[in-house]
Amino acid sequence: CNTMPADNSGDKVENPDRSSIPSTSASASASSSSTEGDAVAIANDDFEFKYSWPAAAASQPALVSYLTKEREKTLAELKTQTTTAKSEAKKNGFPYRVYAESMEWKSVADLPGFLSLSGEWYNYTGGAHGMSGVNSLVWDKTAQKPLDGMNYSQINPPSIKLLNRHFATSWTTSAASGAA
Repeated sequence: CNTMPADNSGDKVENPDRSSIPSTSASASASSSSTEGDAVAIANDDFEFKYSWPAAAASQPALVSYLTKEREKTLAELKTQTTTAKSEAKKNGFPYRVYAESMEWKSVADLPGFLSLSGEWYNYTGGAHGMSGVNSLVWDKTAQKPLDGMNYSQINPPSIKLLNRHFATSWTTSAASGAA
């Protein structure tokens, strides 16, 4: 895991298994290759930020672009929130608590034509406890875009048959082993 200053602010950026992240900005994205995923971690006096995706996602250039934009947007929002919160804390005489934001995408199913990802997120904004949850993303490899949430009418009939066959096989295997 490489850790290096991201800029003159003292931010530290971790980018596992890569030689560098551009040192001009803490929000700069690292390059991805098709054989490994991507992970960025930034920690400073204002916030902790982590965002990652698996190798299966890194093999889809349009998906990498999509996730990179989401990562940059999330980081920019976090920076704005923490700047405001730190100022408000100082103005009102109470301690500032370091914010946290993370998103870890994991591959659920890599099928011909589709990649299904599950994203575990966490955020903390200085209160009694943080919040966590799960997001999903189904990437259409042919259209090079995410499917709208639960709008599986966008899937063509041959793909539906493939998905049905995949899930039927998974369920049958689980049931036969006593896991169902």
